[in-house]
Amino acid sequence: MCLFSLNGLLCFQISTQDKQPHSLKSDSFVASLCLRIRYVGEISGMLIQLEGKSEEEKEVLIEKLIRDVRKACRDRDNEAHRNALWRATAMLVNTPGIH
Repeated sequence: MCLFSLNGLLCFQISTQDKQPHSLKSDSFVASLCLRIRYVGEISGMLIQLEGKSEEEKEVLIEKLIRDVRKACRDRDNEAHRNALWRATAMLVNTPGIH
């Protein structure tokens, strides 16, 4: 078992040798939580880099995230689409007044 911390939350990865019989639902929840933390961290880092800059800079980032989702759809690239959706969702989570 490999433990790591992201944004103060403890996540873990289990190798196939470490797996013990337990709920697939809890595995899915932990995996989803770790993905959420990963992408929220990416977007948070991007937003930190934009602190003190104009709102136009943030708009450029938002437009890029939207373009990435559209491009992945056009290209029928499932992995790129999943990544783009996670990033766009993380941007929504990090945008005041949205939630």
